Amino acid sequence: MNRFLVLLAILPLAACSREDAGDGSEVHASPPAKSEEAQPPDGYRVTSVENDATLAGRVRFGGAPPARARLEVDHDAGTCGAHEILSEELLVSADGGLAGVVVWLEGIQEGKDWSAGETILDQKGCVYHPHVAVAGVGRPIRFVNSDPVIHNVNTFPRKNPPINVSLLPEGSGRPVLKKLRLPDEIKVTCDAHKWMSAWIVVRDNPYYAVTKEDGSFSIEGLPPGSHKMVVWHESLTRIEKEVELARDQTLELDFVLEKE
Repeated sequence: MNRFLVLLAILPLAACSREDAGDGSEVHASPPAKSEEAQPPDGYRVTSVENDATLAGRVRFGGAPPARARLEVDHDAGTCGAHEILSEELLVSADGGLAGVVVWLEGIQEGKDWSAGETILDQKGCVYHPHVAVAGVGRPIRFVNSDPVIHNVNTFPRKNPPINVSLLPEGSGRPVLKKLRLPDEIKVTCDAHKWMSAWIVVRDNPYYAVTKEDGSFSIEGLPPGSHKMVVWHESLTRIEKEVELARDQTLELDFVLEKE
């Protein structure tokens, strides 16, 4: 097992449910049939991976674990103010493990099975769940409102068309489904509740992981060879690194991310 320590100082309201057809048009969406099989995104081919490798490690925050900021609830206080809402931008464990970091490898067009089903982003308790979601290109993203108040989904993509739709209170309307065609990192907000935010990372292959509460990650079934690795966090600088994976190897890489 190889182990390296990488220390990097980083620094429109629409009540109905609709699905993006992928060409700029939209079609009415209905829940997917139970018999429907999720297929890998276009451009990725499932094939047998011989002598596959594993990339694992841990991402830590450089410095003392910061206290999570309490977010101000200034709208729909009867629902949203029923509990304390804390920022999820920096989720750091007692020993420095950093959660919510997405680690992925780029340029891999074939490999292990990837039945990329739909990704669900729920608005519950006036908070997005999960805070960081990963979606496959061309696969449905289902936006759900589990609250008794109206929410809005407003996205800020770099490469995909923006999304700006409203979701009626729970039980009053159907979820909204969208598809995104390009790899991207997209901030998601709610115009009605300014403190709400989340991120959708769109990938074109299954070789990614979101770090756990302790900052650990593991990506398995990798084809041996040279690959471009990316470590991404919403408020810390993006890391790009070339990694060389030998046959049957488990390569461990640790990262320390620091604010600029």
